[in-house]
Amino acid sequence: SRLPLLHSLRCSECRGGDVLAQAAAVALRRCSLSQLVLAHDHIGVKGAEALADALQQNRQLTELVLDHNQLGPRGAEALGKALRRNQTLLHLDLAHNFIGYKGVEEFSKSLWLNQTLQRLLLPYNNIKDKGAEALALALPSSLQHLDLSSNDLRESAAEVLAASFKNLRRLDLGINRLGDAGAEALANALRGNDCL
Repeated sequence: SRLPLLHSLRCSECRGGDVLAQAAAVALRRCSLSQLVLAHDHIGVKGAEALADALQQNRQLTELVLDHNQLGPRGAEALGKALRRNQTLLHLDLAHNFIGYKGVEEFSKSLWLNQTLQRLLLPYNNIKDKGAEALALALPSSLQHLDLSSNDLRESAAEVLAASFKNLRRLDLGINRLGDAGAEALANALRGNDCL
């Protein structure tokens, strides 16, 4: 049966894992959800794939929060592919998901095709410079807030990100080791940026 009046579903710390994510994917198909929060729920690849499949068909969801799960590189890749078709999602939180640089590289292959995402949170995913560089090349023009804090980023990541600010209004790079050269690259980019 349909539950068209349900607009927000929050199940943080329910610890339902992939089963919870699969049930939420069904809700995405049957309800008019605009917000889905499944944080700290032990969701892995299978759950991410179920959500990604539902996202490709969903036209209402604007906020998806999946922080503190276990999506890994394959889960990030699945969600990235969903962003190719989904043009309603505005906010995506994938903090603390063991994504790594390979996961961000795969996620980024699809990200550039999305023109609605405004807020992308990826802190504590150990994406390193290689992942940040792939992400910097794929940032959609719609993106206004990017959080890459605590990802073991160094000078080279700061330099590449500084060259790709585009329309960003907020960039979080805290708890990284950007060094003097990285800070200088960011400072130079800020001088010519009207948005940040």
